[in-house]
Amino acid sequence: FLEKNRNFVINCSNLEYLDSTGLGAMVFCMKSSNEYGGVLRLANLTPKVQMIFEITRAYRVFEIYDSLDAAIAAFSG
Repeated sequence: FLEKNRNFVINCSNLEYLDSTGLGAMVFCMKSSNEYGGVLRLANLTPKVQMIFEITRAYRVFEIYDSLDAAIAAFSG
């Protein structure tokens, strides 16, 4: 699957909470995508999830966008 689809956007608009397991899964997905030359982007972080990204400093690792459209458009430019 990753050999053909390298770039992904996770729309987090309905994500109410993110624990260490979920964050670990996102890191795994990002690394897997990167291994095939792709990028994983996150969009629409809810306030609670954004706070978790700030506390863990995960925002330094991920590309985060305010909207799904912005995350998708970033693949073009």
